[in-house]
Amino acid sequence: MAVYVVLRHPGAEQLWANAWKPGTCLIEAITTDATVAGRCRDAQRADEHIYFHRCAFGQSPASVVSKARVRDVQRLDSTFYLVSFKDQQEIGCEPLRPAEQGDRSYLGPVVDR
Repeated sequence: MAVYVVLRHPGAEQLWANAWKPGTCLIEAITTDATVAGRCRDAQRADEHIYFHRCAFGQSPASVVSKARVRDVQRLDSTFYLVSFKDQQEIGCEPLRPAEQGDRSYLGPVVDR
């Protein structure tokens, strides 16, 4: 099962600091909680991609916009983690399911095979 990290569209109000590559659907780094950081660390150890489910915003529908491998997971303090990524690739396919209020990540089958 692949890890899907749920992110708000970069034009929407942000609850977490995310570093999108300007003009693309690629993500360089996110801040997150221990659960998502743990899933990212597990994917890094298994050399698996993380998929990014970007929520709908305005005229932009929800989409699995990209995938990447985890470069590093750093604990910032007792609550927050910084996860950085490498080898990003745009995908742009329909999400497996809608993101629900409070979703930060979920597990699902790989969508781009």
